[in-house]
Amino acid sequence: MHVSRSDDEMYAVHLMPMCDDDQIRVELHREKGLAVIEPGTGRPVRASGIQAAPAQTSWPQLSTPAAETAESQGEEIRMIAEMIPESFSHVVLVTGSRSWNDEQGMLSTFNDAWRDWGAESITRPVLISGHCPEGADAMAERLWRAAGFEIRTFPADWSAHRKRAGFQRNQEMVDAAQVFRETGAQVLCTAFLDLCRKPGCPQQGREQLMPHTPGHFSHGTIHCRDRARAAGIETATVIHPSLAPF
Repeated sequence: MHVSRSDDEMYAVHLMPMCDDDQIRVELHREKGLAVIEPGTGRPVRASGIQAAPAQTSWPQLSTPAAETAESQGEEIRMIAEMIPESFSHVVLVTGSRSWNDEQGMLSTFNDAWRDWGAESITRPVLISGHCPEGADAMAERLWRAAGFEIRTFPADWSAHRKRAGFQRNQEMVDAAQVFRETGAQVLCTAFLDLCRKPGCPQQGREQLMPHTPGHFSHGTIHCRDRARAAGIETATVIHPSLAPF
């Protein structure tokens, strides 16, 4: 880890890599809160819970039910093929920890996407989700359903792929997002990071957050995030507020 301090009280902390070629730099400004800077781009990564949500949001609060979600991967693949001619205007791929419980942080992330895209251009948004019954997937699906938006789910097939099921599902979600992007949709991957809480995890001694501080992010979320970035998909990384400022 390298820590530097400038005259304006800014601390730049270079943390341990999250994967082979990935680092996160944290900038802590006195009286300004926390900003996490994506390496290579200089763009800020969102740190949930650090900055107050904007007073005005564009995330709709509707009650119209969303289209029913498919319950098998085979159905999803067929549905994608059928939807290509009409396409979606905007796609959000959600990945996140099973322990994610910060709804305000997730809403703020979706609001940021709406502002970046321009609400008037969002004619048919869709959520791509791994359909985990708890944590980030379940929360995102609930929020999108309440807003009246469509959802496409990719539940992991644990019986067929066993330990690799989650990673296989992640790749299928990224592949689907790429298909939609090729039809002209704007695509964003939102990764909601919390600590790995797997009992007896063989990597529990990793110091991914800070040196001499054991802890690392959930494996599935990091994998999906990395696959999305490798595919050239814009990615918003949101860190659970309990972990900031690390």
